[in-house]
Formats: sequence, C-alpha cells, structure tokens
Amino acid sequence: SLRYQPLDNLMLRTSWSRSFRAPSLSDLYSADSESADWAKDYVYCAANGISAAACPNQQYTTIRTANENLKEETADTWNFGVAYSPLDDLNLSLDYYTIKITDLIQLNSLQSIIYDELNTGSSSNIVRNSQGKIKQGTAPMVNLGELNTSGLDFKADYKYDLNMATVRYDFGGTYILEYKEGLYAGGPVIDKIGQNGRPQLRFNTGVGVNVPQWWNMDTYLSASYIDSQSQDYIADTGAEVGHIASQTTWNLNVGVEAPWDGKIQVGVKNMFNTAPSLESDGFTYDEDVYSIDGRIYYIDYTQKF
Repeated sequence: SLRYQPLDNLMLRTSWSRSFRAPSLSDLYSADSESADWAKDYVYCAANGISAAACPNQQYTTIRTANENLKEETADTWNFGVAYSPLDDLNLSLDYYTIKITDLIQLNSLQSIIYDELNTGSSSNIVRNSQGKIKQGTAPMVNLGELNTSGLDFKADYKYDLNMATVRYDFGGTYILEYKEGLYAGGPVIDKIGQNGRPQLRFNTGVGVNVPQWWNMDTYLSASYIDSQSQDYIADTGAEVGHIASQTTWNLNVGVEAPWDGKIQVGVKNMFNTAPSLESDGFTYDEDVYSIDGRIYYIDYTQKF
C-alpha cells in the first residue's frame, strides 16, 4: 500500500492485495445431503406459456454434493482513494475498488442449473417427471470461473457547533459499477448489477444533535437505503423483467448520561415498520439483502465502574 499527503487536508492512497482460499474439507469430501432448495423453473414456465415474471418460486428436492477436484480460489484487490477536508469539521473520502476472483468456489445452485438447461436445452443435473416438472436436482460444489466487480465507496461527515448544542451529519454509501460472473458453471459471463439480490446503490445516512447541558443528551436519526432491482433474468434472451422496489428504513436513538457514570439509551429500529421489498408473488424476498425484522423498540443501560 502507498499513501501520499501533499497537503495537511488532502491524502491520496492506493493498495493491492492477493489472497487465496482453499476449498474446505466439507467442500471436498462431505457426504451428499438432501435439501429443499428454492428456485424458479423457467424451463417449465416457458414450455407452458407462463411468463418469467409470473414463474413461481418453489422448493425442489435437491441433492447437494462435494467435489474432490476443486481448485483453490485466488482474489486480487486494488483500491485507489482520496480523502479531503475542505473545512475543519468536514471530512470527505472517495475510494474506487476493483476485485477479481479466479476459480470462484461456489455451490452450483439449482437456479444456476435451471439457467444452464434453459440456455443449452438439457442438463444432466436435473431429473423431470412425465409432466416436465422437476423431480430432483443435483447441485455440486464447483469452481464457477471468474468474478469481476468494481465500485465506489463514498463517505462524508460534518459537525457544526452551536452555542447550546453540536449538530453532526454523516453519509456512507457504495455504488457498484460492475458485477460480472458466470450465469452458471461454464456458462456466459453477465453483469448482474441491478438484478435480484444485487442492488447497485446502498447507503446509510444520519443526523445527530448533542446537548451537553442536558445530561449530555444525544439524539441520532438515521436512514438506510437499498436500491431497486429487476426481479428475473431470462437466460435465453438476456432480458430483465419484473421490478423489486427500493427500500428505506428509519431508526432513532436517544441517549443520556447519568451522574453516577451510567448511560441510558432508548430507541426504535425500523420506525415505520417497513417490510422487505417483495417479488410479485407477495412473499418472496432475498434474505441476504433484507431483514425480516419489523419495528423494534429497545432500552439499553451501561454502567462504568
């Protein structure tokens, strides 16, 4: 890594790293396991006149298997950034990152296998019944190929002192420029930005007020934003269909310090009880992106000794 600071309030930085991840013992040698994996059977839907947007998300019997032939995964990460403070109480930073992962170790999910079948016309990992419905799928661990992603991280914070209080503001967000990986093992490389589970923009922001005269009372209102996404990707046409709405959740925290070296905090998470952004079926959502938790009230007490 390198850092160059031509001015007291300006810093330039860059870094590079290479990392390795060997397949785990379970990736290599674990016994086959049966699972009920969620997937959308675009092959069946296309054959029966059901649109991709209306194709239901269902559970299918899936046999997950290890793979003794897995290779290690290699990642190269570059970062270029600048930090600037134009005012004493204003701090800004912008970082560009790019990550390249080779021989990505990943489960070749049932959904990926369905994409393979849709794109090539057949798949040895899927068994169908006489009606064309999935009877069973086999999902092995694989070296998926390359993953290339890049994006921008931006942070800003500002503090303003008044006679009676201090007001502060902060913002931190990530904007993904690309997220390219194979649609399935050995399949075409596509850019998954904006697809289901890959929002292009996410940020957290908040404003706080601290009043030292009122038991050092600190009030902080924050918001978290997740960008909208397309619902379905059609492998044989490359079309993105359906819409998953953006989501914003709000949180509030108020804390005071007690004379006996204690601190009391009360607050509410997800003030407006915002639900996860759902797909068109009204109940499917990505658990890796959204939390199912609704409005949560809390109280916290800390004592210093």
